[in-house]
Amino acid sequence: MIESNVAHHPTAGAQALGAGINAEVAIVTLKRTQIINNHATSDYSLYGGVRLTTSSLSTAPDNLHIENCLIAGNSSGGYSVFLSGGGDLSNTTIADNTITGVVYPTVSVLVAALNSSMLSCRNLIVFGNSATELLVSPNTVQNVSIASSNIPGGYTGPGNVDLDPLFVDSTSGDFRLRFDSPLIDAGDNAAVMPPQIDLDGRPRVLNQFVDMGAYESDDIANHASAAGTLVDPADGSPFRALSANGDDGGPDYRVTVPAFSPWSFSFTSPPWMMPHPDFAIFGALAEATIETVVSVPLGIGDMSFLPCPLAPQFEGPVFTLTSTVPLPCNEVLPSVPGPSWTTPIIPGLPAPLDISFQGVLLDATGAVHRTNLLMINIR
Repeated sequence: MIESNVAHHPTAGAQALGAGINAEVAIVTLKRTQIINNHATSDYSLYGGVRLTTSSLSTAPDNLHIENCLIAGNSSGGYSVFLSGGGDLSNTTIADNTITGVVYPTVSVLVAALNSSMLSCRNLIVFGNSATELLVSPNTVQNVSIASSNIPGGYTGPGNVDLDPLFVDSTSGDFRLRFDSPLIDAGDNAAVMPPQIDLDGRPRVLNQFVDMGAYESDDIANHASAAGTLVDPADGSPFRALSANGDDGGPDYRVTVPAFSPWSFSFTSPPWMMPHPDFAIFGALAEATIETVVSVPLGIGDMSFLPCPLAPQFEGPVFTLTSTVPLPCNEVLPSVPGPSWTTPIIPGLPAPLDISFQGVLLDATGAVHRTNLLMINIR
């Protein structure tokens, strides 16, 4: 991490260059690096975050290699980020950098290629920077390739978009992608050379396609296992069988319950399944993630977390909440088949605490179905 540095020149009108990184005529490789909150002061300052360049006399064709980096919150009189040379820039987030000067006030991020070298940019997120967010030097535009990236104002290239990334909380410096970000699974896998990990240490790729930016989202809401397999035959819509306090969790499959507040958990049998199916509801004392998804035999398929009957030795952290059939993990509460089943009122629990639930149904034909995931966040 390169953070909170200041470049300052005491002479009026003089330039202060490169508060974060300032490298010239160099071969630079940056992997999983945060360059944040650095500042080049004065109106004439440049490159508050990053200045990486090669001399016009240099013969090095590939001097820049940047992947899985975050460049954010930097400021200067002009050009918070300046990249000039050849090489590759991939899966990097450049956000919330600001221009404060009056001499170079119009461009926040400038990229250029030199000496017929090629600069390839893939899976970038550029967003929230002041002034013109990104400018490719007109003299070298033919040697700069930008694709599968989020560029404000748009940029011609395959897979490029101009969207709000929906960061988790950029004002607090969290540039991870929210579960509903349009940039999840929107990148180009060809830019990822395995084994590669993101800025948080997660593997690339967790789903079928890589995410744009420095972070790979592992939110389970983006995985097919969370939706379950219950579909209303009348209209083809997904059926949510699990809920808490009457809330099925919405698009992120989460219900927040205030600490020490009573709540209840419910299962509703699909109305088209008659007679009412046998069912089992499993739980885990943690939030499910993409990394906890497990393939379950007997036609069940992917579940969002390990159900206790597959590993009864872990009973406790994983458990069977209820079941209408005998299972290796003892049920916490009894039940019988019927149109619905609801727990007694659960007394208030301390925070923070996360509990995940998912169930399995067996209909009259012997077919197995999987319910939606529901995560309870005690906060």
